[in-house]
Amino acid sequence: MLLLRRIFFYLFLAIYLIACPMTILYALGYILKPGTEKGLVKTGLIYISTVPSGASVYIDNKRYTRRTPAILRDLLPGNYPIRISLKNYRSWFQNIPVEAEKATALEKILFVPTELKREQLSPEPFERLIPIEKSRYFLLATGSRPGDLFICDWKQEKIRPLFQKGDPLGEGNVLSFYSVPGGVSFLLLVHVRGGEKYLWVEMGDKECRVEDVSVCFPEEPLQVVWESHDKNHLFSIHDNYVNRVDIAGRSVVPRYLENIRGLGLFHKSIYALRGDSLLERLDYDRKPKEMLLNDAALGSSLFGAKGLFQIHVLDNDIILFQGARGELLANRLPYRFLEEGTIGYEYYASRERALVWRKEDIGILAFSKPAKNEEIFEKGPRLHWVYQRGQKIEQAFWVYEGSHILFRDENRVSLLEIETHGKPHLYSLLKVKRKTDVFYAESTGKLYYLDSESECLSSVEILPRQEILPLTFTEKNEKKKSEIEGL
Repeated sequence: MLLLRRIFFYLFLAIYLIACPMTILYALGYILKPGTEKGLVKTGLIYISTVPSGASVYIDNKRYTRRTPAILRDLLPGNYPIRISLKNYRSWFQNIPVEAEKATALEKILFVPTELKREQLSPEPFERLIPIEKSRYFLLATGSRPGDLFICDWKQEKIRPLFQKGDPLGEGNVLSFYSVPGGVSFLLLVHVRGGEKYLWVEMGDKECRVEDVSVCFPEEPLQVVWESHDKNHLFSIHDNYVNRVDIAGRSVVPRYLENIRGLGLFHKSIYALRGDSLLERLDYDRKPKEMLLNDAALGSSLFGAKGLFQIHVLDNDIILFQGARGELLANRLPYRFLEEGTIGYEYYASRERALVWRKEDIGILAFSKPAKNEEIFEKGPRLHWVYQRGQKIEQAFWVYEGSHILFRDENRVSLLEIETHGKPHLYSLLKVKRKTDVFYAESTGKLYYLDSESECLSSVEILPRQEILPLTFTEKNEKKKSEIEGL
């Protein structure tokens, strides 16, 4: 009996001496792998978050016990085929790399429904949808007259006519439309019997105010720019000169600036590209503030001898220039990014990067400063193409905090997931009416468009808002730091 007790004692002691260190090592992220040099291997993990949440996760076709958001722990270094599925949504699949002592985060997986829930917002058809960027409004048109225009407040999803029936200001044909991002006003150039007129429209929650401001525009401008909510300082850009317009005072200062090839506005400052290719910052009284480019040789090599440029000041130290041929330049090395073909761009301020698109391509221009390196030549931002199979790409939008790109290629709208560990995922969503724009509102996650068959205004939800978005892995890391440190 004593011998038997000794046998059990030493047996349990041996188990304890083996199991206790293994438990500690396991808690620290080590597992035993026979056949390796040391037998113990450091593990990694995968964090998965989806919208909507509650999706099933499969590794090598084996279902994981928890649903998203989920952390897959104790994974040996290597590549893992991950499939994520949710009822009524398209499955997500990708090979995900795992490295020792590191976490691979899949934070922005956006499920696409197998059948999109479309909502018709108008009983009548429209010819065109006209966006006003970063505004709560867009326009709808049933014809070419000002009286055929309707204003849609997408936050309230209400449509109302711009003019009352029989209003004389609603007659004629619209020739040009001018607006600025985030503005609640726009300008119309209208052809009427006997000449042309300019209509200034201020949109409001309940009604719109329309004024004939033709006296402020003695000549047709090439561009009109102003800062949103400021109708006292409009600048009409002509061939080599700029007029300053005061809508409220019904006055114009002719040739306010001369010898000008481009003009942009930012925080009550004028950014003027002069005829000698120098760039200057002035206040609204034309007093010089700062010479931003004072090298005539460099300016000439960048902007050429002639041609008008649109100037967009993205923030205090990032400026983009778009030329008449679609040239794309910036005040960051290597300065010239595209020689021609640029159709549009959209800046994502919090991540310091711009979405850029041409007829067949979509790219990302990242302005965030790279880590310091020992190379003698400074590295600037580069334009990285993420999609190059388009036919006629005309619009593109950032979606879900810059993790996806929504774009319109002719009459086809698609969603591109770019924050992946392999080839970007492309989802074809729906067809829209040809030869007209769409409008995407990130705050509601909805796309507004004219249906390809009925031509009625419709919407579809791209980014669900009915649930609270799960915490990012970084936020979870702060709350569960001890768990992550255990790798």
